[in-house]
Amino acid sequence: VETQSINESAAPCFISRAGDMFRLSQLPKDGVLLGTHAAATTKEPGDIGRLIRVSGDEWLAFSSRGDRLWKLQAATEGTSFQTTAIRLPEPVAEAVAFVKGQLIAASEKGRVYAVDWKSGKGEYRPLQLPASPRERFTWVDATATAEGEVLLADREHGVFRVSLRDAPTRHVSLEAAATTDVGPSGIVELSGIVLTVDGRYTMHAHRLPDLESEGDLELGGRCVWGPVAVGDAALLAIDDGRLLIVDQTPEIRGRIDLQNDRPTGRPWQVGTEVLLATRRGAVLRIDPGQGKILDRSDLHVPLVSGPIDIQGTIVVGTTDGHLVFLDAEPLLSLNDPRNVMPFRQNP
Repeated sequence: VETQSINESAAPCFISRAGDMFRLSQLPKDGVLLGTHAAATTKEPGDIGRLIRVSGDEWLAFSSRGDRLWKLQAATEGTSFQTTAIRLPEPVAEAVAFVKGQLIAASEKGRVYAVDWKSGKGEYRPLQLPASPRERFTWVDATATAEGEVLLADREHGVFRVSLRDAPTRHVSLEAAATTDVGPSGIVELSGIVLTVDGRYTMHAHRLPDLESEGDLELGGRCVWGPVAVGDAALLAIDDGRLLIVDQTPEIRGRIDLQNDRPTGRPWQVGTEVLLATRRGAVLRIDPGQGKILDRSDLHVPLVSGPIDIQGTIVVGTTDGHLVFLDAEPLLSLNDPRNVMPFRQNP
């Protein structure tokens, strides 16, 4: 479900929903896999739903139930991880953000916590959002702003802007809220404008800091992926097989026909261009400014994660348990897969 690089020169880490984490020791070279790819795993009880990188070699992995997290330290050499379990005050949603050394997470009861990711302790008094005793929140996303605050989006209650305050005592503070219908999509900020998409066909825009409405945009279809911020625009896919490029106005800047395909995973941006993987097995090189596909590589196998670029090698993950390596020479001009490796030593 996730494929991420530890740093610019390291082999990739990836994670499965079953709770396995892997770190490859080497990448293929000239079509040959040097040595073994033996990927040590860290197996924790229960599914892992979210992986967050908090520093160079340190990660936080959330259980899908939201009741605990694990701090993961990647070894300097080899493929092993050191793990430390951290128990949370109550189950929280996968919609979490990381600011000022604190992990910001919210529960279905409307409580917003700040947890020190190193100690696992809550040094800030939680925020209780206005709600009746039986009322429940369905959090869909959280994102940190450039000012060190956090935006939280709930499917029925709307968008909340929260911050960490030290006076009179340390506490999580509610700074602003906007009541709006938020679908199962993400939340993005573009130049001080917060964009969300409802469960139907409309994008809503709110201006920071007060989250005042800046208008709506009819998308012409139901959002099935995104929105994801890429530079000064947001990418999102709708159910008619098109990728939309939207600015902060919000206005549709461009439309790209994906031929009834859908994006998957996270886009990878290099300069003004973007690499995008699709469910049906294509890796696309897109220029959002021109609103068109510049190049594509069809792998003919369903993809689930990536792409990432490591040392000139593009890595994507497949649904049947393999990593696919693509040569990125010339940069982002993709041809045939360089090599394919299983997630496990004995798949």
